[in-house]
Amino acid sequence: MKQYRGKFVNQDYIISVITPFYRGNKYIEQLFCVINKNYQKLRETFSNAKIELIIVNDSPEVEIEQPTTKVEFEYKVIKHKKNSGIHQARVTGLSYCTGDYVLFLDQDDVLKDNAIVSQMRTIIKNKADLVICNAYMEKADGSFYALYSKKTDFNRINDKQFYLKSHNVIKSPGQCLIKTSCIPEEWTQYIMRTNGSDDLFLWILLFEKSYQFVINDEILYTHKYTGENLSESEVKMGTSSLEIVDFLEQIDYVRKSDIKNLKKSRQFRLELSHSSLDKKIKLILKNFDLMCYLIINKLKYILF
Repeated sequence: MKQYRGKFVNQDYIISVITPFYRGNKYIEQLFCVINKNYQKLRETFSNAKIELIIVNDSPEVEIEQPTTKVEFEYKVIKHKKNSGIHQARVTGLSYCTGDYVLFLDQDDVLKDNAIVSQMRTIIKNKADLVICNAYMEKADGSFYALYSKKTDFNRINDKQFYLKSHNVIKSPGQCLIKTSCIPEEWTQYIMRTNGSDDLFLWILLFEKSYQFVINDEILYTHKYTGENLSESEVKMGTSSLEIVDFLEQIDYVRKSDIKNLKKSRQFRLELSHSSLDKKIKLILKNFDLMCYLIINKLKYILF
């Protein structure tokens, strides 16, 4: 790409920000402020670039309030006829977007002012299909910690088997800027009924298609504390992840061994979460290879 004195020239990129809305009027002002500031920073480097915000109202009984701040970018509101879940809301937004790159941003997400421009620089410099940034995680007491703080954390981002056998290491799609043309059609066709793992579904499909993931180690995204019960959340995510299995089995380019690993790991965790001690021991022995994998990765994390 041609550069001149630190500027990217003659680039008219469009970045589509897709935000599912669910009874979230208390977040609207913050959302528009976040996008406004990112738009201003983006234009300093990519002078012809545009941002479009697409809000998908998945709570049709609630009217979205208009922001009081001056809006410098284009935006549109799409209204679902009925509540359809976060996956369908993201897919609906995708069908209306015109961007070269897409950012799936939740209504309460927070980005640094330079988040989008930093992500753009990284994805273009590395000729990548997807860029994942580091994030701050808010704790119950209001303090924060970095999501990725060790070499092992960053290594796991590009490790497909870890997603399948352990867990999704990308906390939110708000950390990611994705080349729109890379989003698999199957992700828009097979819509999840249980909220929680549509992003994992997307990452698995992108891995299976061998798209290039690149890491931006700058902390650009903040995940707000929700107060959700941890054990209940793990059960919900496990149930949602198993729903992915049914979809993956219908997609011919997905490796059968990968489907098997995903199904085995999520079933194991779900069964383990509500089993007696005797049954837990039997489950561990039955899934000894998986337990070894998890223990080895835990040791790697402690040591490295």
